Formats: sequence, C-alpha cells, structure tokens
Amino acid sequence: MIIHLKFLSVFIDNTPLSYSAFEFAVNLAQISSLPLEVYLAKGVNSVEIKRRLEGDSKVKFRNVTTTGFIGLFEELPKENNYILLVGLHYSREKNQLFDKLKKEVEKFEIPLLIIKKELEFSSFKEVVVCSDFEEMKEDNNFYLLRDLILPFKPEVKILHVKPDHEASTEEHVFEAEKEINYFQPYFESKLRTLFSSDIVRAIRHYVHDREDINLVALSKHRHGKLHDFFITNHTHGIIENIDRPILIM
Repeated sequence: MIIHLKFLSVFIDNTPLSYSAFEFAVNLAQISSLPLEVYLAKGVNSVEIKRRLEGDSKVKFRNVTTTGFIGLFEELPKENNYILLVGLHYSREKNQLFDKLKKEVEKFEIPLLIIKKELEFSSFKEVVVCSDFEEMKEDNNFYLLRDLILPFKPEVKILHVKPDHEASTEEHVFEAEKEINYFQPYFESKLRTLFSSDIVRAIRHYVHDREDINLVALSKHRHGKLHDFFITNHTHGIIENIDRPILIM
C-alpha cells in the first residue's frame, strides 16, 4: 500500500538546537502546506512557543512525559505517514545520547529528520538519496520523501557507492537508469556512482563538497540483502559524519 505524507512533527526540549529544529519545522511545514504537531518535553515553558504560532490552525501542541526525544518513541502514534524532526548535537566526547539513538534507530519505524546544527530553513535545492536500487521502488518511504520535497522541485542525486574493485557493468547501468526514470516524473534526477571501499567517507566527501546539498535521505531497509550491513554501519556513520539535515527513512 502506498503511503503519503500527512503531517510533520517536531520535538522540543530545553536545548538551543531543539528550538532551532522547531523553527526549521515551522517554516518547512508552512511552505509545504502541511499540518504540524509540536511535542513539548516535560519541563518546557510552552507559553512563548504557543504565542509564536497563535492562530495557526495547522499547528497542534502535545505535552509528553519524557525529557528527551529518545523516550518519546514510545509515546508517538505508530502510523507511518509523518516525519519527526529532532535536534541532535553529536559530540565524540559526549555521545551517550547518540549511543541511545543508534540502538533505537534500528527499530524506530517513523522517519526521522535529524537537524545537527542551528540553521534556518529556506528551501531544498539539492537532495541526495542513498538507497539500494533493488529496494528503492518497493520502499514506500520514497513517497514520504517525494511529498516532503515536491514543493521545492529540487535536483535529486541518487548516490550509489561501489567498492573500488567492482566495475560498473551494463546490467548495473540498466538497473540504475530504471530507478532514475522512477524519479523523473517528479524531479530532475541524476545518478552518481562513487567507487570507494569506505562508503561513509565517500558520501561525506560528496556531500560536504557541495554547498547546495541541504538534505541527505537514507533508506534503512527492513528487508533485503543489504539490511544488516547497511543499518549496523552506514546509517550510524552518516549520522556521525555528515553535518546537513539527514532524513532516516
């Protein structure tokens, strides 16, 4: 069954990055014409936040009992038709929260948009999608990504990383072109194949060398041959090493 994006959610706790993620979510929801649900952590002073959006009928506020977004997972609705935005500072010295996230993200079924630094949302100019070609067309999360970025008409780069010792074959090119065509009705799409034995490093260099990339989407498959390999290594590595907003689907 095809699912479509119905609303955005954002979690606010008492951190500056969390408030930045809130502003990001508000602007994104307004431009995308999507309803927004704001989850307020225990102890958050909600008066100014609610006053900021007073009269906006598309915004709903909900109080939760948790103080951090890791604990929020159990309180959220489980339907898979919305995206949750969170602010996450990553520090190699203080990575207890990140360690908890790594454990949770493997089983968390709601797409998670991680904001790693304070920034204002303006548009999606270029979006990088990291996904296995064999899985992409059967992955309903693609429709959530499509609905999220459709108003901005970005250029979509489908990024595929192959080990150095593997050469592109005619079969690989043919399969990749079919997936490019799958994106074409909605966006200008291009395939980029990188050759590297270090997938995370290759993606990081590709993204950080291009200023216009302002969203990296990663599909963590729950089936197929790449699931165990990808989720245990590359999802975690991308969250750690890429500073752009990251959508984990």
